[in-house]
Amino acid sequence: MAWATGKLGGAVSFDGVDDYVNIGNMGIGGNGIATISVWISRFRTGVNEGPWSNTNFLSGDNNLYFRATNDYFSRPFTAANTWTYITVTYSGDTSTAKLYVNGLGPTNISQQTGSHNIQPLNNFYLGKSSGGENLSGLIDDARVYDRVLSPAEIMVIYNATK
Repeated sequence: MAWATGKLGGAVSFDGVDDYVNIGNMGIGGNGIATISVWISRFRTGVNEGPWSNTNFLSGDNNLYFRATNDYFSRPFTAANTWTYITVTYSGDTSTAKLYVNGLGPTNISQQTGSHNIQPLNNFYLGKSSGGENLSGLIDDARVYDRVLSPAEIMVIYNATK
């Protein structure tokens, strides 16, 4: 893992093999209310990669998946070496997960059958999924909120940092 030029200054560069950042316990329990956002630039496509643990992975089919236990939501993802702003909100009280890409969404989200339980944000990693897939790429401006950001707030952050 190394520092590299990022979207907003410096970013963490992950090698896709064994690099990740252990954030630890985020203090947000299972089915808790949360928003997670990052700027990400992948170095490769067509492989499974994990921008962060517990909730999300990039699939070899070049879709971005938000995982909530046995359920997932997906959106097409951009090409390699392109900065993309990803935001996931989860409202535990209404079991509603929403995925935004570049401030837009939640549209064209496909939902599979199963439960809507988000895992607790403990043992939280950047650059590695819960399944152990490591990211080959850059992550910049990672944020975790203990509340659900509104679509307007997500767009304001995107516009301020794009």
